[in-house]
Amino acid sequence: MTDGPIEVVTDPDLIARAIAGGAAPTIAEQDPEEAARAIVARLLSAENEDELFGSRGAVHAEDVLNVPLTIRTVKWQRSSFENGASIYAVLEVVDDNGEAFVVTCGSRNVMAVVLWLDTHGKLPTAYQVEIVRADRASAGGFYPMWLERVTNAA
Repeated sequence: MTDGPIEVVTDPDLIARAIAGGAAPTIAEQDPEEAARAIVARLLSAENEDELFGSRGAVHAEDVLNVPLTIRTVKWQRSSFENGASIYAVLEVVDDNGEAFVVTCGSRNVMAVVLWLDTHGKLPTAYQVEIVRADRASAGGFYPMWLERVTNAA
């Protein structure tokens, strides 16, 4: 739980610059009461006890690698990490079981695709995607991640 407002980035140009390695943008603040209301609304909309008690909360992208997901929405928040992009994506997703949860991701490749989808009116996605990670580390020691569109073999 945070003690103050949650900082949220909304300007697509600032988001793109931050993803590309630019300085962290000056960002608006999200009212913590608004965030609390959203959590309560999500809990109250549960259709059964499994949904009510099965909420995952926020998970990192590495915890859902190769899992088919539909991306509903994205929010952008300032990152506190010194390496990498100065922001990260907060994705509201739905899995194959219909479970809605939040995924956080700081991968520049993933964030760039999600920003494009968002700015082109493609969220929620009409198809599923998977977050995929490379088998080998980059020269900088990171394992790159990207989004792949799920295709159903028929």
